[in-house]
Amino acid sequence: MTLRTKLLTAAGFVVAVSGLLLAASWYYCISVKAQPSTDYTVQLRTAARDAFPSENAPLFPAFVDIVSEFPRLAAIYAATLPADVDIDVDAVLDGTTDESNRLRVEAVFEYLRTHGAFDTTAYLPQLEGALRDYDPSTPLIAVLMPEIGATRSMTRFQTMRLDKAIVANDVKAATAALRESLVASRILAQQGGMFDTVVSLAARQMLAKQITRRAVCGDLSPQLADALLVELLDDSRSYSLVRAVSSERLTVLDTLQHVYTDDGTGDGYAIVHEILRLRDPESNPSRWVNISGPFLAPRKVVESEVNAYFDRLTAAADLPFQQRMDLDLDPQRSLRDSINYIVLELLSMDLAKAARTRDQSEASYNAALIVCAAEVFRGRHGHYPATLADFKDLLPPSATKDTFANNAELLYIATDNGYSLWSTGTDGDHDQGLVAPYDVRAYLGEVQIDGDVCLISK
Repeated sequence: MTLRTKLLTAAGFVVAVSGLLLAASWYYCISVKAQPSTDYTVQLRTAARDAFPSENAPLFPAFVDIVSEFPRLAAIYAATLPADVDIDVDAVLDGTTDESNRLRVEAVFEYLRTHGAFDTTAYLPQLEGALRDYDPSTPLIAVLMPEIGATRSMTRFQTMRLDKAIVANDVKAATAALRESLVASRILAQQGGMFDTVVSLAARQMLAKQITRRAVCGDLSPQLADALLVELLDDSRSYSLVRAVSSERLTVLDTLQHVYTDDGTGDGYAIVHEILRLRDPESNPSRWVNISGPFLAPRKVVESEVNAYFDRLTAAADLPFQQRMDLDLDPQRSLRDSINYIVLELLSMDLAKAARTRDQSEASYNAALIVCAAEVFRGRHGHYPATLADFKDLLPPSATKDTFANNAELLYIATDNGYSLWSTGTDGDHDQGLVAPYDVRAYLGEVQIDGDVCLISK
């Protein structure tokens, strides 16, 4: 055999082997698929269930329909306005609106009222226990949840309804608006996800702040305060973030089984094509990207790191503010040094921000309880309470605790014609009248700010 023949034979062999490798690689890229084996949706619904009627679980679509009426009708009305005109409900609620925006928001509110949006919310108390349904064939992280934004929209307009009723001293309308909004908040929180919980907490805070604002302005009568206090006490509970963390863990683990192969032992390779599609549903990445899967962290390693991270979150979720300050709760920062894998972005939960929302929501809610109780006390005795001890027959002990000072007592100062209520703020100690400047970094536990925070001044 000549040298030329040998070279051609070797070259043919290399080409053949390369072709086989290329064909095998392409076959792997187009055929690789996940085989989900665990139904995390059952665990998620089980974790979400509270002591509500189990027969109400299938009623979640009715809940979605009711709350969705608000953004739907608001969008219909907004379509009649010029494209560059905004409708800012929050500005109306906090008193920072201009007259033209106020008139537009009032018009939207009236449109909602005349089209029956507030009539359907009367059915919300019958839906307690409704649970979101899931499709096990779809990754939990890809589930669309329009009810979250819709509940936020409904709460804004219900808060307007509550505000109008307080000013008019309409006990029936005010209690209905508060009750229906708190029920919607509970239904959403019961679903267990972190977004569900955070939006629920924000809704409670919005309602509570409006009650406090009207009480400070002198618009809250003792009779109305008594009725609102009953509704507030009915939902006076501390929201645990542990369950939300547990739900997020299940969501991420479920997602991993949809974007990793399974070799039968629980290990496998990343299916990069599916990961990229989850990150951007409108993208159409080439299946050749799957060739990089075996070079990324394997499934068992990823799941181990994810579980270790969520174990840390679970231990920290319900710690008091002062005890959380020294903890690193950033998923990207805490995992970046220990593992490098493409699904890092699936860990989008920010526990520090969620905990801040919970702390501020509970502080606002307790302030609303206190202003209502103060007005009830004034109606019975002709003056406001002299000390926090005077509230003991009207409020549970938890209502006068400071969420930023490891649940020490809030500072209550009685005056000749009113009172003020103070929190220690993020430094955890009373600063004798020094007012702390607002700094969002402080409420995230990143820095401490000297000074107290005035919750109520009447």
